[in-house]
Amino acid sequence: MIKGLFPKAKKLKSPSFDDFDLKEHSYISWIDIRANHRKYIIAYYQNKLTGIYGSFDPLQQKGICTLCGKHGEVGLFVAKVKGIRRDMSIKRGNYICQDSLNCNRNLTTLDKLNTFIERLQK
Repeated sequence: MIKGLFPKAKKLKSPSFDDFDLKEHSYISWIDIRANHRKYIIAYYQNKLTGIYGSFDPLQQKGICTLCGKHGEVGLFVAKVKGIRRDMSIKRGNYICQDSLNCNRNLTTLDKLNTFIERLQK
Protein backbone atom coordinates (compact mmCIF):
# COMPACT_ATOMS: atom_id res chain seq x y z
CA MET A 1 0.00 0.00 0.00
CA ILE A 2 2.76 2.48 0.95
CA LYS A 3 4.78 1.78 -2.22
CA GLY A 4 1.71 2.71 -4.27
CA LEU A 5 1.85 6.24 -2.82
CA PHE A 6 5.39 6.72 -4.14
CA PRO A 7 5.44 5.19 -7.65
CA LYS A 8 8.63 7.03 -8.70
CA ALA A 9 10.62 6.06 -5.60
CA LYS A 10 13.09 3.32 -6.38
CA LYS A 11 13.92 0.73 -3.70
CA LEU A 12 11.53 2.27 -1.17
CA LYS A 13 12.24 1.09 2.37
CA SER A 14 9.54 2.06 4.84
CA PRO A 15 9.35 1.31 8.54
CA SER A 16 6.63 -0.96 9.87
CA PHE A 17 3.46 0.96 10.63
CA ASP A 18 1.55 -2.03 12.01
CA ASP A 19 1.00 -0.37 15.40
CA PHE A 20 0.54 3.11 13.97
CA ASP A 21 -2.94 4.63 13.72
CA LEU A 22 -3.19 7.47 11.20
CA LYS A 23 -6.46 8.52 12.85
CA GLU A 24 -4.41 9.65 15.86
CA HIS A 25 -1.87 11.56 13.75
CA SER A 26 -2.26 14.18 11.05
CA TYR A 27 0.60 12.72 9.04
CA ILE A 28 3.40 10.20 9.27
CA SER A 29 6.90 10.54 7.95
CA TRP A 30 10.28 8.89 7.95
CA ILE A 31 13.75 9.54 6.61
CA ASP A 32 15.50 6.98 4.43
CA ILE A 33 19.19 7.62 5.03
CA ARG A 34 20.12 5.08 2.35
CA ALA A 35 18.29 7.17 -0.23
CA ASN A 36 20.38 10.30 0.34
CA HIS A 37 18.34 11.49 3.36
CA ARG A 38 15.05 11.41 1.50
CA LYS A 39 12.02 12.19 3.66
CA TYR A 40 8.67 10.56 2.93
CA ILE A 41 5.39 12.04 4.18
CA ILE A 42 1.97 10.37 4.16
CA ALA A 43 -1.21 12.28 5.00
CA TYR A 44 -4.88 12.44 4.15
CA TYR A 45 -5.46 15.21 1.63
CA GLN A 46 -8.87 15.82 0.05
CA ASN A 47 -10.18 12.61 1.67
CA LYS A 48 -7.54 10.31 0.21
CA LEU A 49 -4.17 9.04 1.34
CA THR A 50 -1.41 11.05 -0.31
CA GLY A 51 2.36 10.60 -0.37
CA ILE A 52 5.02 13.21 -1.02
CA TYR A 53 8.78 12.91 -0.78
CA GLY A 54 11.86 15.03 -1.12
CA SER A 55 15.26 15.74 0.32
CA PHE A 56 15.56 16.70 3.98
CA ASP A 57 18.47 18.70 5.33
CA PRO A 58 18.41 19.29 9.12
CA LEU A 59 19.41 22.77 10.26
CA GLN A 60 22.04 23.33 12.93
CA GLN A 61 19.89 26.00 14.57
CA LYS A 62 16.25 26.10 15.64
CA GLY A 63 13.57 27.58 13.43
CA ILE A 64 9.81 27.81 12.85
CA CYS A 65 8.01 24.79 11.38
CA THR A 66 5.74 25.48 8.41
CA LEU A 67 3.29 22.79 9.53
CA CYS A 68 2.81 23.35 13.26
CA GLY A 69 4.16 26.89 13.58
CA LYS A 70 6.26 26.03 16.64
CA HIS A 71 9.88 26.97 17.28
CA GLY A 72 12.16 23.94 17.42
CA GLU A 73 14.56 21.71 15.54
CA VAL A 74 13.66 21.94 11.86
CA GLY A 75 15.11 21.00 8.52
CA LEU A 76 14.63 22.06 4.92
CA PHE A 77 12.28 19.72 3.05
CA VAL A 78 12.60 20.16 -0.74
CA ALA A 79 10.49 18.32 -3.32
CA LYS A 80 10.51 18.43 -7.12
CA VAL A 81 7.19 19.39 -8.66
CA LYS A 82 6.01 19.58 -12.24
CA GLY A 83 6.91 22.74 -14.09
CA ILE A 84 4.91 24.69 -16.61
CA ARG A 85 6.29 22.59 -19.45
CA ARG A 86 6.35 18.80 -19.46
CA ASP A 87 10.15 18.62 -19.57
CA MET A 88 10.61 21.07 -16.72
CA SER A 89 10.53 20.64 -12.95
CA ILE A 90 10.66 23.11 -10.07
CA LYS A 91 12.05 22.56 -6.60
CA ARG A 92 9.91 23.83 -3.74
CA GLY A 93 10.78 23.69 -0.09
CA ASN A 94 9.77 24.57 3.44
CA TYR A 95 11.19 24.23 6.91
CA ILE A 96 9.47 21.46 8.86
CA CYS A 97 10.07 19.75 12.20
CA GLN A 98 12.71 17.05 12.34
CA ASP A 99 10.52 15.11 14.78
CA SER A 100 7.19 14.39 13.05
CA LEU A 101 5.59 12.89 16.18
CA ASN A 102 6.25 16.07 18.13
CA CYS A 103 5.02 18.12 15.16
CA ASN A 104 1.79 16.09 15.13
CA ARG A 105 1.24 16.86 18.81
CA ASN A 106 1.69 20.58 18.10
CA LEU A 107 -0.74 20.71 15.16
CA THR A 108 -3.99 22.45 16.07
CA THR A 109 -5.46 22.62 12.57
CA LEU A 110 -4.88 20.85 9.26
CA ASP A 111 -4.88 24.08 7.25
CA LYS A 112 -1.09 24.49 7.12
CA LEU A 113 -0.55 20.79 6.39
CA ASN A 114 -3.08 20.90 3.54
CA THR A 115 -1.50 24.07 2.11
CA PHE A 116 1.93 22.41 2.32
CA ILE A 117 0.73 19.32 0.43
CA GLU A 118 -1.18 21.37 -2.14
CA ARG A 119 1.89 23.51 -2.84
CA LEU A 120 4.04 20.44 -3.42
CA GLN A 121 1.56 18.76 -5.75
CA LYS A 122 1.18 21.58 -8.27
